[in-house]
Amino acid sequence: MKVFKKRKKIISLVFAGLITAGAFAQAEAATKFERVSGVDRTLTSVQASKENKSDTLVVAPGYNFADILSAMNLVNKYNAKLVLYTKSSEFGKAETDKNIKKVYVVYSDDSYDNYIPFKIDQAYIGKADVKRIVGRNKYETNKMTLVEAGYKNVGVANGEDYPDALSAYPLLREKNLGLMLIRGNVPYFTEEFKVVYTFGGPNSVSQEDGERIYGKDRYETSVKIAEKTSYKDISFVDGRNFADAMSAVNIVNSKKTDILLTPKNKMASMSKLATEAKNIFVVGGVNSVQDIYVNQIINMK
Repeated sequence: MKVFKKRKKIISLVFAGLITAGAFAQAEAATKFERVSGVDRTLTSVQASKENKSDTLVVAPGYNFADILSAMNLVNKYNAKLVLYTKSSEFGKAETDKNIKKVYVVYSDDSYDNYIPFKIDQAYIGKADVKRIVGRNKYETNKMTLVEAGYKNVGVANGEDYPDALSAYPLLREKNLGLMLIRGNVPYFTEEFKVVYTFGGPNSVSQEDGERIYGKDRYETSVKIAEKTSYKDISFVDGRNFADAMSAVNIVNSKKTDILLTPKNKMASMSKLATEAKNIFVVGGVNSVQDIYVNQIINMK
């Protein structure tokens, strides 16, 4: 009887040890990502750009997603750093890379305050060549970036919202394609560019050219696009607010990641991609992308 009690005690201890080990394993898995963020959208973009050793910097207005999307064409072509700026940003104190030789400032006349380009000119006078890419509106600005980068083959996305276009960046980069923004449900015509991909469903982009990639919502669309690349690692971003999310293009450039919009609900298809990733990044602060939503994706059984 005593032997039985002793064995029962040993079994209980082993079982308790297994529970404890399991808890540690879960804790380790729950923190299986690296967060890249700053106190605001400018510093998040600067932080995200630090591992990119490029000598080219692209600056775009931090409050206008369309101009940032257009700036991505230059970031893609020249493997450049992307930094977002607002009136409250202190340019010389935030972006301090001494190796910058070329600076592109991308903005639309109808959305940007000339005070910021003026401050950038001042910061780099005698240090780097500064070129402004300025259109009368976001679509003209977008076309100007395509021409500047020399893209002839493009993917198209709705310029009235950011999720599909941002998710497309890794595929565009891998295939050496530009991003052309169009007015959603308005038919477009272009002889200058060949459309290889259409990003988003018919409700987002009514005209269908090239291969259409889309899902039932923005989250599934980001998965469908990621499945088209050879990249394995992942950058999770906010699917509802662009402020920090746009900085993920810096991580794509330096780490070769896909960009996935973080859902609040579990998604088996997204979890499958996460299980294949060796490195997972979260771009943005905890108010942008909460740990709980990332954890439920990477730890989904």
